Amino acid sequence: MAGSARATAAPLNGARIALTCSGLHHVRRGVETWSREAFAALRERGVDATLFAGSHEPGAQGRRGTEAVRVLSCIRRGSRLSDALSRRLPRGAWRAGFGSAYQMEQTTFAMSLLGRITHRFAILHTKDPQVALIMQAAKRMGLSRAKVILNHGTEEPAGFLKQFDYIQHLAPVHVDEARAQGVQGKGQFAVPNFIDTERFSPGSGAALRAAHGIPADALVVLCVAAIKRHHKRIDWLLQELVRVPAAGRPVHLLLVGARTPETAALEQLGHELLGERLHVLVDQPRERMPDAYRAADLFVLCSLREMLANASLEALACGVPCLMHRDAVAAWAVGEGGVLLDMTAPGALAQAIAAAGQPEARRALSGRARAQAVSRFSKASVIDQQLAMYEQVLRG
Repeated sequence: MAGSARATAAPLNGARIALTCSGLHHVRRGVETWSREAFAALRERGVDATLFAGSHEPGAQGRRGTEAVRVLSCIRRGSRLSDALSRRLPRGAWRAGFGSAYQMEQTTFAMSLLGRITHRFAILHTKDPQVALIMQAAKRMGLSRAKVILNHGTEEPAGFLKQFDYIQHLAPVHVDEARAQGVQGKGQFAVPNFIDTERFSPGSGAALRAAHGIPADALVVLCVAAIKRHHKRIDWLLQELVRVPAAGRPVHLLLVGARTPETAALEQLGHELLGERLHVLVDQPRERMPDAYRAADLFVLCSLREMLANASLEALACGVPCLMHRDAVAAWAVGEGGVLLDMTAPGALAQAIAAAGQPEARRALSGRARAQAVSRFSKASVIDQQLAMYEQVLRG
């Protein structure tokens, strides 16, 4: 049962599937994007899927949502109640599922979910680790019949993963790593996130460039990530941009991402180092993201480890070569559609930008990037694998 699931033609025999996301509609991360888009793709295939969300879609009316999208009560991250409780909870509150604002949200969301899911669903599929843990315990106690699949994208340790029967890893190397660390369970699958390769596709980014004062002849380096030092290493990216050898073509940085407590300081540093060559777009609506990729010549992510960076897959689909840290996951994901390098070596990224930004090199990488996205991460291919995973879980 391990490894990549193969596509089957069986329609799950009418089994009901629950997808859950406690942060949906009030948090913008890859977790929320996957939950919403996977749900829509399953419904397109005729699967009887229900999406449980932590809040309403902006502008939506009512308290309960629709039949297919159910909104559950929880203590949402960023709410006044969440902030007040976080300041007053004792240190050991994590043992009861209240150790952080996100954990608190998941715990209260799972409590609401228990009353809705009981014996109505055959599978519960989620990226929220605390929700998965609570629902796995409920399954073993007979409070729910839903088999829990944890979509593991949050770098949980092996000791945590050992508690689950079914785990969806995002790349084959993660299956190998989990097994090496003693994670067994009943089934581990390598099923990546998918990209809508029709929506994310090559095209002109001239309008976005013009709107933000980016010269038509500029070499545009794009980074899509939470704007912070830790993990995403935006400060390293800024310092490397300064080192890019001058070649008669101005190098501009388009930085697109979620606001964090470090964003203002990093933006100030960026303007000090790059001046008018820095363009920051914070909390962009998802429907505008294809234009951001199309405006770029190269995509860069300086993090030293990613479970599977959705932004890199979107860049590939738009034909934008990816420059990332050299590791097994990036090698599998990017393939020949980019350049892998040592992101800890000063000057290495600057040299890679200069080389990959040459017109002939960029064109060759662009074609390979698009081909990689379509062959490995297209919606049709990945949903086939997801349905095959469900079939195997249902068979036990």
